[in-house]
Amino acid sequence: MSENEGAKFWLGNLTELKNRGMNDMLIACTDNLSGMSEAIAAVYPKTEHQLCIVHAIRGSLQYVSYKHRKVLVADLKPIYTAVTEQEALMALEAFATKWNQQYPQIAQSWYANWDNLMVFLQYPNAIRKVIYTTNVWNL
Repeated sequence: MSENEGAKFWLGNLTELKNRGMNDMLIACTDNLSGMSEAIAAVYPKTEHQLCIVHAIRGSLQYVSYKHRKVLVADLKPIYTAVTEQEALMALEAFATKWNQQYPQIAQSWYANWDNLMVFLQYPNAIRKVIYTTNVWNL
């Protein structure tokens, strides 16, 4: 939408939506832009901020050797396809056990962003894919 799509830019956009009459937002799904959670909370404090799972996976892969990508992505899948948050956390722990020696920053990132990555698990399975990604072609 803009050349400078930073948190300040989005704070301006969210404020403009509020000024035009959008009084509430249930969920916002975004990439992990620094300051985005704060921008959303400043204008819509009750909004739940879901980080895009597809962006999280892509971000995880930036650290991974090409020869490990297919297996590693398969090992991430049980996290975001879990039925409950507890099941997802157990899948992340299994992932960390397997991959932390080689790629510790991946599990660390998922743990650090956990609260915003798992928002979608509060909702019925039928709508989770609509909530967990900003990429409509992945639905």
